[in-house]
Amino acid sequence: WQAGKALFLDRDGVLNRRVIDGYITEEAELELIDVALDAARLAQSRGLQIVIVTNQGAIGRELLQEWQLLRIHATLIEQLEGQGIQIAALYACPHHPLAVKSSLRTCVCRKPAPGLLLQAQKDLAISMSHSLMIGDQPSDQMAAVAAGISDAQTLTVTEGDAPHAVEAWVATTLDGLSSN
Repeated sequence: WQAGKALFLDRDGVLNRRVIDGYITEEAELELIDVALDAARLAQSRGLQIVIVTNQGAIGRELLQEWQLLRIHATLIEQLEGQGIQIAALYACPHHPLAVKSSLRTCVCRKPAPGLLLQAQKDLAISMSHSLMIGDQPSDQMAAVAAGISDAQTLTVTEGDAPHAVEAWVATTLDGLSSN
């Protein structure tokens, strides 16, 4: 038995365009960006599961209902499948320090806490030492490292990064892992 490997991807700013000073609250606002799509296809072809881990504090702030987020995520998964990318799982943290309800202000899942990644590790039998993380915020990298992914196996991107460079990073990093 061998634990699986995963490419963890943040959502906003990695898979879809980030809404500046706001939240995506309906499917029509979801716009895929190509910065990590080639990298995800490559990782998938090399046997990695593709897992989305995303903070969605709009739920806790009551700017979005859970059913709306589920529809947005269903649309995202459908769009990614249209790009040849199969999503093994998607984990979203609804908490936010400014949540309306005090019970939604603190948690173990909001990045930089590692809870989303650790839940995926448990659910999907993932070996963190053989997994990668691509995010667009320092909190993504911090969550990955806290979950057991080496700092060298994390990449912080911006929407303007060249997709081929991100794909090359995935290839080089996976080659380094397989030679160990």
